[in-house]
Amino acid sequence: VSLPSDTAILDILPPPAPIPQNAPAPPGPVNEVEPNNTLATHQALTVPATVSGTAEFAQVGDLAVRGDGIEDAFRVDLSAADSLRFDLVTTTPGPNLDLYVLDENLRVLNETRQGTAQSGAERVCLDLGPGAYYPLVTNVDFPASVDGNYTLSVQSDPQTIACTLA
Repeated sequence: VSLPSDTAILDILPPPAPIPQNAPAPPGPVNEVEPNNTLATHQALTVPATVSGTAEFAQVGDLAVRGDGIEDAFRVDLSAADSLRFDLVTTTPGPNLDLYVLDENLRVLNETRQGTAQSGAERVCLDLGPGAYYPLVTNVDFPASVDGNYTLSVQSDPQTIACTLA
């Protein structure tokens, strides 16, 4: 491959291995650990969980996804396949918060534009197999000027369709 002389060469690094498997919080309400939850210091959640947290306006963290610096990383371990719904609700007017869900190889599982609307609540619904998954929250306002308080909920979301043949 020949590259123009003004082209930067990027090194693509493998995901950090192993990512620590921190002890999970019990199901229910959880408070985010401040000021930042990186991959190394992420909080493990037990489904169903609701996290109350804050995404600071300062760009912090050790990971970026699709150009967004990730503020808060969480982990959900599934021992069996499940359909999960991840909901992110901003409780502070103003900041634009985004939600991403990654697998244990740090691949983004969101469909195009899912979890990254310009304003309002974010939702990502996924059918997942057994393994580790990382819901990530970021304050994407640039330049951000205000912290974004949020609620992140993670719960099973079985899709039940009923029909009657006539």
